[in-house]
Amino acid sequence: MTRDREISVAGAPEVVPGSAPPLFERERELIELGGLLASAVGGTGAVALVEGPAGIGKTGLVRATCTIAAERGMEVALARAGEFERDFSYGIARQLFEGLVLSGAASDELLGGPAALAAPALGVDAPPEAAALGADTAFAALHGLFWLTSNLAHRGPLLLAVDDVQWSDPASLRFLSYLARRVEGLPIAVLLARRTGEESSEPGMLGEIATDPRTRRLTPLPLSSEGSALLVRERLSPVADDAVCAAAHDATGGNPFLLGTLVQALHSQDLAAGADAVAAVGELGPSAVAGWVFERLTHLGENAVVLARSTSVLGGTPDLSLAAEVAGLDAADAGVAADSLAEGTILQRTHPLDFVHPLVREAIYESISPTARSAAHAAAATALEQRRAPADQVASHLLAVDPRGEARVVELLRTAANGALAQGAPDAAASYLERALREPPSEAERPSVLRELGTASFLCGADGALECLDQAFRTATDPRERVLAAFVLSRALLTSDRLAETAEVVERALSEAGPESRDVVPGIEGILFMLAHSSPASRRLVIDRARRAFAQVEEAEDPPAPVMAHAAFERAFSASTAAEAAELAERALASGLLDQVSADDPSVWVACGTLTLANRLDEAEIWLGRALSEARGRNSARAFVVVSAFRSRNRYRRGDLALAESDARAALDLVQAHGWANVGEPLAAASLVHVLVERGRHDEAMAVVDAVDPNKYDSEMILAQPLVEALASLRMAQRRPQDALDLLAGSAAWERGCEIEGGAWAIWRALASLCHLTLGQEKEAEDLADEALTLGRQWGSAFVLGAALRAKGLVTGGAEGLGFLSEAVEVAADSPLRLEHARALVERGGARRRAGARVEARDDLKTGMDLAFRCGATELSERARQELVAAGEKPRRYALSGVDSLTPSERRVARMAADGLTNREIAQALFVTMRTVQMHLTNVYRKLDIASREALPDVMADESRREVEEEG
Repeated sequence: MTRDREISVAGAPEVVPGSAPPLFERERELIELGGLLASAVGGTGAVALVEGPAGIGKTGLVRATCTIAAERGMEVALARAGEFERDFSYGIARQLFEGLVLSGAASDELLGGPAALAAPALGVDAPPEAAALGADTAFAALHGLFWLTSNLAHRGPLLLAVDDVQWSDPASLRFLSYLARRVEGLPIAVLLARRTGEESSEPGMLGEIATDPRTRRLTPLPLSSEGSALLVRERLSPVADDAVCAAAHDATGGNPFLLGTLVQALHSQDLAAGADAVAAVGELGPSAVAGWVFERLTHLGENAVVLARSTSVLGGTPDLSLAAEVAGLDAADAGVAADSLAEGTILQRTHPLDFVHPLVREAIYESISPTARSAAHAAAATALEQRRAPADQVASHLLAVDPRGEARVVELLRTAANGALAQGAPDAAASYLERALREPPSEAERPSVLRELGTASFLCGADGALECLDQAFRTATDPRERVLAAFVLSRALLTSDRLAETAEVVERALSEAGPESRDVVPGIEGILFMLAHSSPASRRLVIDRARRAFAQVEEAEDPPAPVMAHAAFERAFSASTAAEAAELAERALASGLLDQVSADDPSVWVACGTLTLANRLDEAEIWLGRALSEARGRNSARAFVVVSAFRSRNRYRRGDLALAESDARAALDLVQAHGWANVGEPLAAASLVHVLVERGRHDEAMAVVDAVDPNKYDSEMILAQPLVEALASLRMAQRRPQDALDLLAGSAAWERGCEIEGGAWAIWRALASLCHLTLGQEKEAEDLADEALTLGRQWGSAFVLGAALRAKGLVTGGAEGLGFLSEAVEVAADSPLRLEHARALVERGGARRRAGARVEARDDLKTGMDLAFRCGATELSERARQELVAAGEKPRRYALSGVDSLTPSERRVARMAADGLTNREIAQALFVTMRTVQMHLTNVYRKLDIASREALPDVMADESRREVEEEG
């Protein structure tokens, strides 16, 4: 390849400092980046990171790659980050997408479906209300931007390139990291260029991208001595002697930009050869950049100077008219100045305005005095506000303005912060609000600013968030503002497990709340109810007030649905029956709970959880399905996790083990992929451990426990109880009954501490009774079995009662024990509990065999074995088979085939595909990539021996009918 051809590939002549170095020195990088583009065109997706010191040629490589991509028919989006724009939330994302999405007839289509969540981040839609603590806005924006990118790639291969990515705003950098992990299988190339030696706003995110084994990393080398000589002779003089070329190379280390500016400085002094030129090289050295820039500006006139400075202050690529307004120039003078700057190789010959290199911009910006810089940023903010620019773009300039005590500045910063929170950029919001406090706000306004700052700081994990919220609460004099501050503070304290302080704030807020705070009170009451059900310690602090609120449910004609939901859950703590608790939970749901609150609200979870505890499994399945649809409709991944976890637990109790495993894994995959702390995690993990124990996959169950780490959950918290119970079941299956008992002692302590009077949680007693029986501790086993049975009959749930009857039957033994086991069979047979029915049948069959009733035993064991297998409980099925062999039967062995051979994830995807959903729709609904969907479907076709998705409806319909028949 000739040098001329390589220069033409770059799309621009090599004539100005900062442009690409001679491309024969970049052949390796261009070949590698060509492979990046080929991967994208081929639909496999790829990510590359070009990194090196300033001026090494990254910008030239990025531009060359963009040119090549355009020549190959790819859509190209290029953005360049700037050091002074880090606080403009989603600024880089806007640069990337504004030319592709924000104009043109296709914008509505591109922003359809989940991609609509990206609209506020891109400034297309006005941001909604500021995000509440714990809201899903950050994930929503990332999810929306990912699907916007996917929609763009759907119409053709796409290159997203970001130069100087180390200066990206944190929100955009999180998106780039999120995207980089998901491009596999998409026709997308992501090219990032990073200047080393510069601190990033999110070093962890850049580190993740850099260390990902799928990322191609390139480090452009400095020019060789031959390359430096070629550049010197091309730009200084064809006859420049070897001594000058060698001195220039040594002085700049072969850095192309520094070498270019050094050559320009030599040219301006008319030095091309000889001892004087060599001496001048030594004097100029790397400092030539600033000197060259200032020399150029001096010769271009005052108007050029002020226009260059206003352009550097504005950042990015501003319009000439905006830069002129900030500089105080009229249109004609600004046009002449811009042409002069282009002639002087300060600006590129493009519109909007752009410097030839970031180093030039930095040199000009740093030359402005602090006072003048503050004034220029103030002028920029005023001009942008008058042009109705996004609030955060205005605010990014106000951050650099000296405080002047202006109320309008505080208002603008608060508006920008509100928008940033709603867009999922709490770090930017915190920056705006910290600056607002320094303005400062009025004394009356200060508590509100503190509350907003505390919220933003808490969401982004900044230090001092709780102290800020506490100060807002204690200094607020306006009654409504005080209650608002209490609401946010109490949620933050609760999330931080500071339960006593949470209770104190909640009590004070509810005592002080007046009519003006009527809309905030339900939220504070929700926290009160959560405290009442979280742990023994928090329950003791608030239970009296909570019970007064619950008592009003009985008296009110039309009580609020969320209060009814929590009151229903409270019945599981009292001496109420399962029927009474279920009736109130169903009443709450039927009265429009999901219309009044979203699936993110704990009242939805406790209402559905109460139905599961009360054994109303079919009703719970319906309502959990509706809640899941609501979560998907809003693309709320956090709600998806929690509701999936609750549905997994419900399905486990039904005996739908494959579906229970599918839901649990969907929830845990999302939690682990994003590193969230989510209340659904321990519940999903507990359900998955139970399923894996039933399937005999004990090592996998332990891996789940290790991944979740139950030690991070306080053993006295209600969240920990399902996980404790599941881990105890695993220990029993591993023949470690004492370890199981040690775990269940925590459940007993939790129940005592909460002063639970009923039997909703008595299942641990049945399991502990069997542990004692295994250890030969018959008295302890009998006592616990009796307690479990008494409480099970009082609560009236078939799940608790059936387990208690099984335990009582096994502990008692003989004919009396058989009576209890027969009752367990009858209780389960009249319920949706297929797995519990199978357990009771197998236990009664084993007892009958040991009693010599082999014919009756075989009937029980055959039925139990078949039902266990159809539930997916392979360990119970195998145990029944062994009992049948001991009873003189030769049972057949089951082999997985057809739909039964699918993994839970494959079955979930296959069902959705059979229902007519496209791969994109399935991926959007499950919060996974299309590559994941394609992989699962490929496995499905192989296992089911079908050629394509057209055959799926019949195969899955047959499976659905079989499951309905089994349940009947």
